[in-house]
Amino acid sequence: VNVRVICEEAINCDVNMINNVGKTVKAFKVQYEQGENFTTIPTDDLPQGIYFVKIDTGKESYIQKLIVQ
Repeated sequence: VNVRVICEEAINCDVNMINNVGKTVKAFKVQYEQGENFTTIPTDDLPQGIYFVKIDTGKESYIQKLIVQ
């Protein structure tokens, strides 16, 4: 899955993929540049289900629901 992030400034973020029971199944750090950025999260090793992608900037967190089929 590709995640699009638009940043007002360059920033380091924690990106977590969380399953429907709250367990983190993938976690990594990403450095985003100012402007539009894309992060690819491989999902082919995950079972079908509902997940949440959480991006934490240290000041704010953003969460997006994702369905893996």
